[in-house]
Amino acid sequence: EFPIYLKATAGMRILPNDDRERILGYIENSFSNSSINPFRFDTTYAIIASGEEEATFDWLGVNFIYDRLINNDGDASTYGALD
Repeated sequence: EFPIYLKATAGMRILPNDDRERILGYIENSFSNSSINPFRFDTTYAIIASGEEEATFDWLGVNFIYDRLINNDGDASTYGALD
């Protein structure tokens, strides 16, 4: 059984708390329903990511696409990412 994780980003961070809780509740109910979600899910798997965490995933994604995460050629440079 493979887990599924959801990390909401800036769009969720700017919403009022009531709206965030309503949306996360809907996600938790939907992802907990094994008839529509074949993956393992726990309510702690759906979170609102911090800005720092979002930026880290942005940086990882860009550098993965450009094959800069493994330093095979002695050049330790990576690309920056702005969102």
